[in-house]
Amino acid sequence: MKKYKRLKMLRTFGPFIVVIPMIILQNFIMIIILALAWILIDILFIEPKLPSKKKRQEGEIFIIEPTKNTYFYGKVIRKQIPINDPTMHGGHLVYIYQQTNNPLDIPELLHPNNLIIPPQIIDNKGWEKGYFQSVGIQEITNEELELNYGFWDIVTQKYVNEEGKELDQTPDIYADYGLVSHGSIEDELKMVLVSSEVS
Repeated sequence: MKKYKRLKMLRTFGPFIVVIPMIILQNFIMIIILALAWILIDILFIEPKLPSKKKRQEGEIFIIEPTKNTYFYGKVIRKQIPINDPTMHGGHLVYIYQQTNNPLDIPELLHPNNLIIPPQIIDNKGWEKGYFQSVGIQEITNEELELNYGFWDIVTQKYVNEEGKELDQTPDIYADYGLVSHGSIEDELKMVLVSSEVS
């Protein structure tokens, strides 16, 4: 979602763009029209799409756009996972769900049976750079908490949970253990899209 970065500049300087014509024109009707136009632009096009440095919330719903106008839902299941490995400091456990064409039409319930890829551990950069856009928040369900997932630790050659602790069983779904980037997730989703087109 790099295309939304330029909207940050528009939002920063937008009020000046509106105020200056107001002063020059000194036309009351034009002032109202420009003010309403700016508010509409701000609400509909800018606010939901700006990079965010806010702290993540558990249950936070976000969207990813790996290819133009193709979106996937994500959900923060655990935030700020306590991990001893400093390279994974501040990681969040997320689930990535089904594809959608309307990113703001959030389903009432996201079910873990509809995961597109295994759970992932990511940092905050996807939001900070505007690749992930938060669109809402939902309660984390028992089904999501009870999902039998894990991670394969290539160092120890064992299955572990998101904290790096060894699991006592083989998980149904798993990914490699480590902090992944927003780019890695987008690449995986692109591969899913390609494979679905082939099949």
